[in-house]
Amino acid sequence: MLYPSSPVASSIASLGLAQQLSPRIERQNAAPARAPQRAGAPEFSLVNAVRTQLTPGEAKNALESAWRDTFGETPSAETSAILTAQWAHETGRGGLMFNFNFGGIKGAGPSGHSVLQRTKEGYGDTERTIRDRFRAYGSAEEGARDYVKLLNARFPKALEAAREGDAEGFVRALKQRGYFTGDESAYVRSVTHLSREMLGTELRPVRQIDQSTLLAKADFPAPRATGANVVDPAAFAAAAGSPEFAPFVDSMSIADALARSALSITPFSDDRRDRDG
Repeated sequence: MLYPSSPVASSIASLGLAQQLSPRIERQNAAPARAPQRAGAPEFSLVNAVRTQLTPGEAKNALESAWRDTFGETPSAETSAILTAQWAHETGRGGLMFNFNFGGIKGAGPSGHSVLQRTKEGYGDTERTIRDRFRAYGSAEEGARDYVKLLNARFPKALEAAREGDAEGFVRALKQRGYFTGDESAYVRSVTHLSREMLGTELRPVRQIDQSTLLAKADFPAPRATGANVVDPAAFAAAAGSPEFAPFVDSMSIADALARSALSITPFSDDRRDRDG
């Protein structure tokens, strides 16, 4: 299944696998879409990229449910708005959400599924385009729960800032722990503005997509692993026969552009303060 690339650009969470590229391109024409694992590492399978567009109300509903499941309490309106704002930032307001990945999280989801996508990392002189594995989920509920649990386990300071309703502190804590590699100030502007917008978003029932569609095995041949549980992204491009087979997960610039556009009408309040992090 071929997917057109999107023209937008993003910075995605630097989680999961280390970036290792190999000059060799090998194919396993008869092999399933799997790569050898490290001892003790969970097994993963590659699935096709499926666009799972949600509205802000649906995403907010799923995130609040995930928070209740994880912590046994309903999040405050400010906390819910911040989490929904990051979802909006990472997914271009839901238009670039694939396989119910709420936060552009790399690696394999709890059920072991991943999707291969192109993305940009870094910014300015360090920006580069790569192909990497991102977590794939069978439902919005699974994706939202994994996102909240990840924040709790790996980004406790960011989670605490979200509890306090501090959008800027939330982003700065994410950056400190390596969640994203892009421009911190742009990310702060986007999430801070979006969180204010999401405060007024009404909850909506979350739509469902058949799991057989969401978790269908990738329909392109799998290459061999390059070692340390890392699949050579270039081999996937060669196997697919087209550089466009993987959708471009790149939502940062679209979210920032949306925020900048809104700022021309609704400026930030004067009480914003810069933080050291």
